[in-house]
Amino acid sequence: ETLTVIALPSPPRDLTIARTGLTAVTLSWHAPSWLGNAKQVRYEAYVYEAAALGAGSKTNFRSLYRVDNRSHVHNIAPDSLLTVVSNLKVNTQYGFHVVSKNRAGASIPSNYVQTQTLPDAPPAPVNITTDDIKSTSFNVSWQIPAVARSQGTLSEIQFIVRLRPLPRPGKTGFMFKEVCKTVGFACPVHSL
Repeated sequence: ETLTVIALPSPPRDLTIARTGLTAVTLSWHAPSWLGNAKQVRYEAYVYEAAALGAGSKTNFRSLYRVDNRSHVHNIAPDSLLTVVSNLKVNTQYGFHVVSKNRAGASIPSNYVQTQTLPDAPPAPVNITTDDIKSTSFNVSWQIPAVARSQGTLSEIQFIVRLRPLPRPGKTGFMFKEVCKTVGFACPVHSL
């Protein structure tokens, strides 16, 4: 009779971020080089959210939760080398590592990877007005909703002004024409 001793597996290899979205991140990795004499391993992904400690300090990541691939809500097969971590916050820095597990326990962590979830789309401008209207030009201006001002990202928002001609009898399929790109709150429109 042969006795097989199950040992801790080696860690998953080459953890990478396959995709980053608004509230989800897809992680992928390669199987560990050694399963610890087990026939199969499962994986747990550890997720950390950045928590700034103040100006000039290092970023500290605190543990949020673990994802057990066998019972993860995304129904990942035990031999899968991919998981989607969801229910994350938009525009937030996260860190991840993965461990391999068998009956003997968990491996040391894989390499550590970081990403920032995508920012939410800015709200639409409000109080759009036109002035200085001439036969071939006018000025258009707008305001930003208070919620966007409170997010502190106004310098990152680019506005695009597009015009569409009024329909003519018997004509269909009108195209929008881009007439201005700006990071400001007003735009002159010429050559109508």
